[in-house]
Amino acid sequence: MSDPTTPWAFDPLSPSTLADPGPEYSQLRERCPFHHHQTEKHDFYVTSRHEEIREQVLADNPVWSFRFCNAAKDTMGDVGFVTDPPFHMNFRAALQKGLLPRAVQAYEPQIEAIANRLIDAMLTHERGDFQAEFGMPLPAQMMCLMLGLPTDDYRTYKRWSDELQVQMFHET
Repeated sequence: MSDPTTPWAFDPLSPSTLADPGPEYSQLRERCPFHHHQTEKHDFYVTSRHEEIREQVLADNPVWSFRFCNAAKDTMGDVGFVTDPPFHMNFRAALQKGLLPRAVQAYEPQIEAIANRLIDAMLTHERGDFQAEFGMPLPAQMMCLMLGLPTDDYRTYKRWSDELQVQMFHET
């Protein structure tokens, strides 16, 4: 156990914390379970105790609201999963049905066919990039399938999804 009187700076976005967050978050829980991270680019709070998150942050919607953009990535507001109750709960309920194991299992034959097509295409040449030829197209085509979009449009879907990621979390 570390000495809580020793000066310590917690940076949740530092390369060392991102590479191995466990030790840093363990120290955070010991030294400063409710931490205000303020830099030129960011201004947010990090809490590391489950009870605190559940009983104070999540239960105090008027103070800890996404509308203030007080999330770690300075997220944009008013998008389903970064909203407050009751809208968030309704949004989640609408999505949840389509992501239940039984619902996803219904797509198994189509997903298997997509995977087989991608593998067959990879077998036509000796070398390639697994991520570009299988790792990215498979989930993108699966999402197109689940959204009722043509799977051939997966590159467009992927571009839109990447742009949304950048808009919401300022990262690719």
